[in-house]
Amino acid sequence: MKKSVTFLMAALLVIISFLLGKGCSSSQPVQQFGNPRPVPSSSQSVRVEDVVSINPEAASQAHFELLTIEPNPKGNQLVTTGDIQPDDNKVFHINSFVGGRVRQESALLGDFITAGQSLAIVQNLEVAKIKATYIHESHLNEIEVAQAKTRLALANRTLERERRLLAEGISPRKDYYQAETDASIAATALRGAKEHATHIRTEAQALLSAYGTGLGSARSEQIQTDAVIKAPRAGVILKKTITVGDMVTPDMVLYEVADLSTVWLNIAIYPKDFTSIHLGQTVTFISDTLPNTIFSGTVDYLPPTTTTPQSPIFTARAFLKNPKGLLKTGMFGQVTITLPPTENQSNLLFLPERAVQQLGAEKVVFKVIAPNQYRKQVVELGEKTTGGYWVKKGVSHADKVVGDGSFILKAELLKSQSAQEGG
Repeated sequence: MKKSVTFLMAALLVIISFLLGKGCSSSQPVQQFGNPRPVPSSSQSVRVEDVVSINPEAASQAHFELLTIEPNPKGNQLVTTGDIQPDDNKVFHINSFVGGRVRQESALLGDFITAGQSLAIVQNLEVAKIKATYIHESHLNEIEVAQAKTRLALANRTLERERRLLAEGISPRKDYYQAETDASIAATALRGAKEHATHIRTEAQALLSAYGTGLGSARSEQIQTDAVIKAPRAGVILKKTITVGDMVTPDMVLYEVADLSTVWLNIAIYPKDFTSIHLGQTVTFISDTLPNTIFSGTVDYLPPTTTTPQSPIFTARAFLKNPKGLLKTGMFGQVTITLPPTENQSNLLFLPERAVQQLGAEKVVFKVIAPNQYRKQVVELGEKTTGGYWVKKGVSHADKVVGDGSFILKAELLKSQSAQEGG
């Protein structure tokens, strides 16, 4: 009997020793997504339950984005709104030099016009008067020139006769001198008549050029009454106040035109952000109508007051280059202004928001510890800034963390922990 008891106790001790030995040799399973990969050895001080391993095929399907933690990023960003307006220094008005009725009009609102382009034709009596005066004076001048030519020819014949008579001793010398003087006067009169023709034409051309029209022929039987309105410079028509049949006067603005090769970006700044904005800061603009195009400039004007006494908003301004004319006046969109880091932020690292996941009360990221192997890392975040956070603890310069796709690793980690708790 004593031998049987001794035997049973020995057998029980062997079984207990076997079970304890098996328990001590086992470890918790590595969290997996796909087929598992080896985990770091215990010498690396990595908690196995914080590691998620995946196979290359699963990683390819997940499209994980790997981000490198960088020190001293460019700074904060202020995101606000803005709209495009023409540069006031490049806006000009086109008026008619004359009053009259619009007979023809070819330019449309929004058209790009070039220097010297004809925009409209206005019927005007002043043009008719100038042309009528030119034709009348030209005809009188033609008669004056013809008469001067006749007098010069007669004076030259008289001078030649007196030269012969003087040589023959028939005519006194004073008659020859008188004939010579008469011929010189006649030649001068002819030159004066011809020069007068030039003056008549030049004067009429100068007057008519102001009205945008030319002389035409002095022998025309029909007197033109049209004044052509031409563009003095190239630009885009922003406003148009006339159409065919309208009566216009010289004090009316018919077209408002702007050179849009550069434009103003009016930026809405709220009082809480105003002290952060300074001249020279980089600005980017994305229009709602051109979401895939980024336009860049710098802040070049800060207002002394708000937009209106009733408004709390300041309107800052930046110049944007617009060589292809893509930006149109009135376009609205998002403005991003790059701000320098504050003194408290200058030694902090930047962590993109898409890399941060919430696990219970903790903020975590997933660091890359080996190819297709990631470890949960608790982080202490600082101030929130555009696109992410300033991070105080948990990551170091040049660490690789998962951006887009980190929620997949979070889900796998939670699923594994739930399975363990259920087991």
